[in-house]
Formats: sequence, C-alpha cells, structure tokens
Amino acid sequence: MLRSVATGIEGLEVVRFDDDALAMQALISGQVDATAAVAAVANDVITKRKLDNLEVKREVPLFTLYWSMATRKDATELHQWLNNFIYYAEVTGKLDELHKKWIGTPIPGGKLPTF
Repeated sequence: MLRSVATGIEGLEVVRFDDDALAMQALISGQVDATAAVAAVANDVITKRKLDNLEVKREVPLFTLYWSMATRKDATELHQWLNNFIYYAEVTGKLDELHKKWIGTPIPGGKLPTF
C-alpha cells in the first residue's frame, strides 16, 4: 500500500510501506532517499550488506521503542527472575553495555522504569 501525504514541505513526498522490510528495500534500491526504521534493524542491514552510502541518524529519533519479554501468566518465578536480572543488569551498567554491544548505541530514553 503506497500513498503520499501532504507535508507542507515543497518537494517532499512521504511514502508509506506495508512493513519495515519493504521500506528498507526501497531505500537500498534508491526508490526513496530516507526511511524511518528501528536503529538495530537499520544498522544490521547496513553492516551485513556493506552499504557505506547509508547511515543511521541517531540524533533525530522519532520515538523511543522499548522491547519486552512475555511469560505465561503462571510462570511467576520466571517472571520475577527476568525482572531481577534486568534490574541488576541496569544498576551495574551491564544492560547499557549489552545494548551498546548489540545495538551500537546507548539505551534510549535513559533509565528503565522501576517495578
């Protein structure tokens, strides 16, 4: 589904795609000049395809996206273990270190909410 949106900026056309993969493919193939994407996905695509003509602009985040884990309702011990692990990893700095290692940037939005 492609459709343009009036933006008020002369010469700018916003194109929407059904999913992230189509948007990234349009960027790679030169059909669009830019796309909004999760930084981890964009970095991964750029690195794996050796696309040195593309870059992720971290200083213009559109929104902060937090990931979460799901457990079964009756898995209270696992749920508590995960909460404790995440809390410990954050207070020791390990969570931010892991985020930098795997995502390439510090955790966005500062500290995670406490429970």
